[in-house]
Amino acid sequence: LNRRDLSEENIEDLLVTSQIHTDVRRIMEALPESQKEVINMRFYRNMSFK
Repeated sequence: LNRRDLSEENIEDLLVTSQIHTDVRRIMEALPESQKEVINMRFYRNMSFK
């Protein structure tokens, strides 16, 4: 791979990651508040389900 190929791969990775983040935010916004809170506690506060 040359330098240009690596740069194009990095740009593609960034675009894919950005789209995933956008999709997750959109899905999260559609959830009821109680489900949002469960996901927030589990994944962002690293709390267990117990």
